[in-house]
Amino acid sequence: MIVSLSREDKYIPEWRGNRDLPEEEQIVFHFRYLNLEEREKYIKIVPVKKVIDGKEEDTLDFEFDKKAIFKTMTVKIVNLEIMEGDKSTKLETGRAMLSSGGHLIGLFDEVVSHYIITSLKGDVKN
Repeated sequence: MIVSLSREDKYIPEWRGNRDLPEEEQIVFHFRYLNLEEREKYIKIVPVKKVIDGKEEDTLDFEFDKKAIFKTMTVKIVNLEIMEGDKSTKLETGRAMLSSGGHLIGLFDEVVSHYIITSLKGDVKN
């Protein structure tokens, strides 16, 4: 059997009305999927104790290295620019966005959440 997989995809965030902008102005994240080794490295399944209906139970939960996932999965960013005073800086990589300070935390949270959900689904879209 031959399986055709898409190794890269793009995500258009909702952040600050981005999806309502004309297509040529939208911030777009081009990303690649994590390989198995990266998934094991950045997404851990850990035992935890939770209280469910008043009883403590052993269960499993996920721990994520969000910054590493973001830097690894982001191939390029289109139309993201920050202004500091009268200086404009294009942020075209995950690493550049993370280095820009905490001004974009809402955008980071939305995009990395999408990456994590996509990574946990397992098979990438055909």
